[in-house]
Amino acid sequence: MPQKTFLPVRVMSVAAILSLSGLAVSVARAQEPATKAFQQRNVPLSWIFNEWRRNGNTANTYLCVCDQDRCNTQPNWPFRSFGTGEAIPVLGEWNLNQARRNGFLCARR
Repeated sequence: MPQKTFLPVRVMSVAAILSLSGLAVSVARAQEPATKAFQQRNVPLSWIFNEWRRNGNTANTYLCVCDQDRCNTQPNWPFRSFGTGEAIPVLGEWNLNQARRNGFLCARR
């Protein structure tokens, strides 16, 4: 006759596996570059500025805020649309001009 604890132990094992898989996803996301993560979801913009600095980018950086109902950056990084008041980081003057054409107001950081 099976012990009564068999099912709870089995359920606990499944819960532990699911918990570990969630941890693996969290670890993978933590190792993902901030610029890559920003294509899918919002991350603190300071993470992106820090990544650029660590990579040796010395160009001017800007903080740009969407000034329209929708600001579309689909043709360029970060390949997303933003709503009024949402911000993006910008590296260099060429990207600054692109952001302005896409409906963002920008200031040097």
